[in-house]
Amino acid sequence: MIKPIQSCPKQQKGSVLVIGLVILLVISFIGISSISSSKLELKMSNNDRHRQLGFQAAEAALREGERVANTTDARGLANDACTGGYCSSRGYYINRNQQAVNKATSANYCSTDFTPERWVTGCGGTSLEVWSTANLSMAYSGSAIPGVAVTARYIIEYLDDVDCSGSPIGPPYDCQLFRVTALGYGGTENSPVMLQSVFTKG
Repeated sequence: MIKPIQSCPKQQKGSVLVIGLVILLVISFIGISSISSSKLELKMSNNDRHRQLGFQAAEAALREGERVANTTDARGLANDACTGGYCSSRGYYINRNQQAVNKATSANYCSTDFTPERWVTGCGGTSLEVWSTANLSMAYSGSAIPGVAVTARYIIEYLDDVDCSGSPIGPPYDCQLFRVTALGYGGTENSPVMLQSVFTKG
């Protein structure tokens, strides 16, 4: 009598299950990494948008300040208290060679009566808070810029009387030099942008 040959069942080691779990773990890591990367790129994109928006707001305020200075007797209105946003220059002066000199780096100007820049601290003094104190800076009043968190502001500083091109050299000087500083914001208050320009009126 011939007996049928019976095959012994092989022991299952579960290698397929282990490989599947490893592959699943790798895919999970890739997915989490992609999500983190996407969040970072989104944050960078938002920051850049706020920065660009703040730049546009500051530039619009800067151009408005230049127009105001060009059509107003800003020289006669300028004072140390920045009344109405018209300031006398501090921190820098313009010499007759048309070179800006930083007073804060010169011991001759670091005296007790020296008032530093309107936006920084220098020579042991404190700045005049033109951006946060009412009536010490001008609010941008042009076309509304959608999305900004804070309305842009600007100040106009009278620097000096200067000689215009084509006019006789030497006093009396027939042109005025002004510096306009504008502070704009993007979609949040954490995105300030400050711009400056110096121009001659006359």
